[in-house]
Amino acid sequence: MRFRFFGMVALFGLVTLWAYYEQVKIFDISDAVNIKAALKNTMGRFKRWYLLTTLIYVIVFPLIYYIVVEVVLQLFHVELSLLTEVSISGVLSVISLLGNHLYYKSTYFKWLQTLSESLDELQQ
Repeated sequence: MRFRFFGMVALFGLVTLWAYYEQVKIFDISDAVNIKAALKNTMGRFKRWYLLTTLIYVIVFPLIYYIVVEVVLQLFHVELSLLTEVSISGVLSVISLLGNHLYYKSTYFKWLQTLSESLDELQQ
């Protein structure tokens, strides 16, 4: 059990670091030849990053939450059925995914819409 726990924590750490560095690269415009290319690159990078992080929330987070639930239950010597543990992990994953979506919707989606409008103006 300990090895699964540490393995999942290590996987979570690596995935989190990767997502952070990819997020930092989204708004890097130093590789763009002109402003149109920079705007296209930024919007494309964000869409790719957002899709990949959503997949992470769907694939990795349920595993992480399952391991955390297992450890907490063992810590308090509580026995639950596998279905209950998986259900708790699923609910926590859905809450995390919704929180992530609402955060990025309020923070970045409006800004990206502005970038898209600016790109449309430049192309006219």
